[in-house]
Amino acid sequence: MGISRLESIIRNAESKPKLMGTNGILKISLKDLPHVSNHRSNPEIRTVVIDTSEFIYKSIIGGDHTSGILNFLEKMFRCEIMPIFVFDGKPPKEKTRIIEERKRVRERARERVLSLKGQISKADEILNIVTELHDSKHTLTDSLIDTNIGLVNGAKQAHSESPNTNLKDDIVEMDDVGNPVCYDTESYMNAMNAMNAMNLSYGTLYDILCDGAVYPNCTSSEEADFRDMLQLPTEDIIDKIRAKISTLYNETERMGKKTVGIQDMQYTDIKQLFNQFNIPYIHAGVEAEMICATLVKLGIADYCIGNDMDLFALGCPRIVRNLNFRDDFVDIYYLDTILHNLELSYTEFVDLCILLGSDYTGRLGGVKNFHILEYVQKYKSIEAILEKIDEINVGLVGQFTEDGMQRVARFPESFNYNEARAIFHTEFTKEQIASLLHIPLNDIYQSCANKCLELRSNNSVYDKTVEYCQQKCGRLNNMLIAKKINTIIWSNLVNETKADDFIMVKSKKTSPINTLGRRKEIINDIRSRSYQKNFSRVAFGSSPNHAMVMIS
Repeated sequence: MGISRLESIIRNAESKPKLMGTNGILKISLKDLPHVSNHRSNPEIRTVVIDTSEFIYKSIIGGDHTSGILNFLEKMFRCEIMPIFVFDGKPPKEKTRIIEERKRVRERARERVLSLKGQISKADEILNIVTELHDSKHTLTDSLIDTNIGLVNGAKQAHSESPNTNLKDDIVEMDDVGNPVCYDTESYMNAMNAMNAMNLSYGTLYDILCDGAVYPNCTSSEEADFRDMLQLPTEDIIDKIRAKISTLYNETERMGKKTVGIQDMQYTDIKQLFNQFNIPYIHAGVEAEMICATLVKLGIADYCIGNDMDLFALGCPRIVRNLNFRDDFVDIYYLDTILHNLELSYTEFVDLCILLGSDYTGRLGGVKNFHILEYVQKYKSIEAILEKIDEINVGLVGQFTEDGMQRVARFPESFNYNEARAIFHTEFTKEQIASLLHIPLNDIYQSCANKCLELRSNNSVYDKTVEYCQQKCGRLNNMLIAKKINTIIWSNLVNETKADDFIMVKSKKTSPINTLGRRKEIINDIRSRSYQKNFSRVAFGSSPNHAMVMIS
């Protein structure tokens, strides 16, 4: 859905006095996420459901998919929040249009990345040549002229050996920066090929040095500025080329993010990571946000963490957005308060979301976002707006777009709003959700707690988890991996479970593992390896603060 469009309406709503926060949005630390009273067997534990795909994309962009998800798990357990992860299933047929468009965007991005990499390679070669000129105390202009004199003389020599090449004496000349111009086609191509081989073509230099400009589609004044630039000291030109290379790298990184897709093997890796701690997850045959919204509506989870605005249209009561790893602050969106401030019922709000544009339909075109809100507030439904479209357009007379055109409200072609409505009003029962979880619904907390107890007390099980994370989390060193695993298994979230075993462990001053013997074993193990710096093991104390990573 158009995130910025709905976001702007929510934040800028001017209605009756606000019930809480600012327009139903509360900024708060994740650690202070309020408890929500519900009928769960363990209501003291705060639970969130997560649309996993969004964070997998971010993790892939950041380096590798598994490292990012392990970071996410650590953050949740450090803040004493129980996560339930939901993977995307098969999208509905109504989403075919947007999926095909996303594929085209990724393909265009891949082509652009290849082009940018070629430009970077060319710029690097030019930088090396100009740096050599600088070291030899030559100016770039002198080098161009010297090079091109040789090319012109070569063209003349070729003509003298082949008089039929149609070379006129007054055609072979150089322009005032030393570029060869106007000689026979074959010799000209030979000359340009030689220049390109040396990476000193006039046009290439222009494109590299003149940011945003393309030769020869430049004005005479721009070209004059370029000729002046060629007179600069070579160190200044080197700085300009380096700045251009930096810009190209930044653009490559930006476009590279648009090429990211999730592979089946990456889903498998992340599920296996969850299994290491018995983290509950769902991979159903529908889109993740439908399941996420349902879990919050049914009281299985307190909040949904996700930035997809479809969650609002799906009726998710509490949504946590803008989560990042720089700090713990997030924004909580309360749907009831948002509806109050917009003066809309939930049914009317769904129609507003559809008219703003979703993955399943286009938007009502020709009008601004606040116009659409006004129409829904006045006419109450899409059907009524369709009936009153002529009246609406009469009211728009005298209002113009930024390019001076008369505003006209128009519905998109194939406006299948009823199908979109049906999707947004999709409901699942608690029994259906329970059948989708790989862990029994009533055991999602206890199952994770029991696994953490096993990891605390069983060296073999712990080592297998460490080994798996070392294999899959390429972005994290061994010390960080151990720290994150210990944060998870020693979290207060685990200690707050009602299991007798955990009450026993929490009361002990030391871990059930023989700490001293384990440390000696680890040290001997590390010393026996030839590549000691690539290996780490953990010795346990009674808390994660006592867990020590031993690296010789």
